[in-house]
Amino acid sequence: MKLSNSMCHWQFIRDIEEAIAKFKCGINAAINLSSKTKSINTVHRKLPHFITNKITHRNNIRKRWQHTRYPPNKTACNKLTEEIKNDIEIWDNNRWKELLQGLNTEDISLYNMARKLKKKYVNIPPILGPSGLVFSCADKADVFRNALEESFRENIEPYDDNFIENVESEIDDYFHTNPTPSSAPLSSPAEILAIIAKLNIRKTSGPDKIPNKALKLITPNAFTFLTKIFNKCLTFNYFPLRWNKQILSCSANLAKILNSHKAPGPSVYSAP
Repeated sequence: MKLSNSMCHWQFIRDIEEAIAKFKCGINAAINLSSKTKSINTVHRKLPHFITNKITHRNNIRKRWQHTRYPPNKTACNKLTEEIKNDIEIWDNNRWKELLQGLNTEDISLYNMARKLKKKYVNIPPILGPSGLVFSCADKADVFRNALEESFRENIEPYDDNFIENVESEIDDYFHTNPTPSSAPLSSPAEILAIIAKLNIRKTSGPDKIPNKALKLITPNAFTFLTKIFNKCLTFNYFPLRWNKQILSCSANLAKILNSHKAPGPSVYSAP
């Protein structure tokens, strides 16, 4: 992609920003209408198959009762609930009994178990940030992020003023000798689809709150709409403001990657 110093048309910029906002709101609205989240605070337990089968059968009977309100279904559901509760209690007791019987003094497992039972739970105090104590998960994440950025920040010294002036001179010469703007090759829905297909669904969503799993499920019309947004950005040499926040968060990591893979010689991140 060639650099360009052309002026953007504000009307087209506003249209691009509105299209991005419309695309984001449409996907978020579809996610909110199609799915419901339920927070599970308990630890997931790996139960034996005969108990999980009973739970599945109980859930099916419960759904049937909710649809039909047939009294025998409610009775069968309550009966299975009691059986599941008793089975889990017996299974927990057997596991605890097997654990105690397997303890011995040869591999210090008995000592470790006694230490765990005697050790009192210590409540971890809140984290102290620059502006005081932080309690929420978001504030804690910001404190850790800032601490890591400060710890792993690259040393800007020493630097070469002559090298910086040469880089600025090269950039100025390029803009003076290439006044005609040139846009990058336009994209296509197939190219966007290939890029989205390679996304990892386990990655957390960005500030737009759109997960990668949702992007993999969008309709062909949405692919076409997204392709038009990219092509307009390439045509008018404009980078949307809504995407700057996502790019700036990884700019430091990008600089480190470029420096680690650069060939010997000067670069824009370090002096020669």
